Amino acid sequence: MAGMRSNKHNSLWTKARLIPEDIYSSVPGGNGNALITYAHSYPFQSSGENSDLIIAIDIKESAISGIIQNMLPSQHESTFIIDPSGNTMKAGPGVPGLQAAYGSSITKVLSLKAEAASFSDKIGNTSHVVSYQTLPSNGWKIYSAMPASFFYERSIVVQKLILGICLTAILIGMVLSGILAKASYSPIKRLAQKIKDLSGQPSEHPANEYRLID
Repeated sequence: MAGMRSNKHNSLWTKARLIPEDIYSSVPGGNGNALITYAHSYPFQSSGENSDLIIAIDIKESAISGIIQNMLPSQHESTFIIDPSGNTMKAGPGVPGLQAAYGSSITKVLSLKAEAASFSDKIGNTSHVVSYQTLPSNGWKIYSAMPASFFYERSIVVQKLILGICLTAILIGMVLSGILAKASYSPIKRLAQKIKDLSGQPSEHPANEYRLID
């Protein structure tokens, strides 16, 4: 509510925060949900600071993670949302794992001015292709980091296909050349044999067929 009262726009997305499921979840080791709140002013055209009413909807962060998983099943583990402050919105606020693994890459993304871009980066001593897309409604960025080998694997399949086609073409060419060479040599062989018979040369005597014909 405080954020909306000072907001010059008509909507606001909050950072993810951990909310206990029930009164017993507040004890150490209890369960909780990471929630994100979407707030909108009423009347809808008014800004937050001039609104008469604030409509707020809580969204589970796990729901957003589920949408990403359904859309990008193979990239789910390395795809998440970051807000303009660099906070991740996938595995809950303050999770050290994502920040430790992708912290430097996230910093690069936040420093770029383009709405969408991709670049190569080292993550955990492994080459990755990092890409992001900015959501215009709230400035969040959909971040994805895929190992470079993921793209090479697809090119290797194409290379193997091309190699197989080339080997097949060479094999067919060798077979056809053998057939054509034999077919073209048979008349020459018959003509050379006839010349030998007419000239009285022994058939088993070796001779150059072309020189004999000349």
